[in-house]
Amino acid sequence: MKRMLPLLLAVVFSAGCAAKMERTTKVHRPDAENVAYHQYVNQRTAELQQMGGPFKDPGMAAARAAQDAEGRFGDLPPDVSTTWSWGNGNAEAQSEFNDQLEKMARDRPR
Repeated sequence: MKRMLPLLLAVVFSAGCAAKMERTTKVHRPDAENVAYHQYVNQRTAELQQMGGPFKDPGMAAARAAQDAEGRFGDLPPDVSTTWSWGNGNAEAQSEFNDQLEKMARDRPR
C-alpha cells in the first residue's frame, strides 16, 4: 500500500496537468450604483480641491474622495473579472449560474 501511494499521486498530478486551463474574462456593465459611486468621487474630489490645504493636490483629494465613497457605498465589484477553470465544463450553464450569483449579490440588502 505504501508503494502505491506515490504512484497514485503521480498519476493524479499528471492527469491534472494534461487538462487545458481555460481563462474567461468578463466585462461587467456599470449599474446605477457604480455610476453613482463614480459621480460622487468626481464631485467630492472637486469639492476637496476647492477647500485647498493638503487637498489642493489632485491625488490627495481623489484618495480622500474614494475613501469617503467607500464608506458611503461600500465595496463595489470590479469592472472586469477573470476566472480560471480546467476541463471542458458546460460554459453556458456556468455563465448562467455566475449571472444568477451576481444578481443575488446586487439584490442583497446592505
